[in-house]
Amino acid sequence: MRQFLGEILLGSVQGALEWIPVSSEGVVVLIGIWSGLSYTEAISTALSLHLPSGVAALVRMRRELRLILRRNFSYYMLALMLTGIVAIFLRRYVILELGNNLNLFMGSSLIVLSVIYRTSRRKEFRELNDVSMWQFLLVGALQGLSVLPGVSRSGITVSALLLLGVRQEDSLKLSFCLGIPAMILAPLLFHGAGRVFTPLSFLSAFIISYLTMDFLLRISKKVNFWIFVLVFGILVIIGGMIP
Repeated sequence: MRQFLGEILLGSVQGALEWIPVSSEGVVVLIGIWSGLSYTEAISTALSLHLPSGVAALVRMRRELRLILRRNFSYYMLALMLTGIVAIFLRRYVILELGNNLNLFMGSSLIVLSVIYRTSRRKEFRELNDVSMWQFLLVGALQGLSVLPGVSRSGITVSALLLLGVRQEDSLKLSFCLGIPAMILAPLLFHGAGRVFTPLSFLSAFIISYLTMDFLLRISKKVNFWIFVLVFGILVIIGGMIP
């Protein structure tokens, strides 16, 4: 019974945390160990559960992804290449403890930005079509920083786009679309030994991922930009405090 509940919980937590500024792997590993997995099996399961989240994003964001590829195919591919280069470099040469400091910096910057937008008269925001090649590359490079422990992929990419003045809904859309290849390929390239996901955990991760993305996109349309940035900044800081 505990294993059954553990599998549902594993997929559900992964599906929910993948899209908010909390690194999902650490939480999934703890739940995996609670449900009876060894540490190695829990790590392998945490990595593999990115796959159903990636598939859910592909299904939910298929129209937006098609539009991005049609208009900015080269920018998109260059950003993904830069993600891979940064991730490989960081895994080999950089001190991994930098992750928490990065969360604090990005979260604080968002809070400051929210105050600036709240007190200023500026009401113009960048749309998805206005994101330049250099901004694509910047976000792609920052996505590679998610290999650092405690750094959320969606947290770092959405934060960067918000700081660039991209509208909150479009920030989420571009972050989701850029994450699809990484989430689908990561389990294949960096899988560990031991058990991977079960059909039950895969299904629960897929469903919760889809519903969470849909919820966030709906909320982003209704909340003022400065409030969205403020809340997201606070979540980035809190997410960085979770071991």
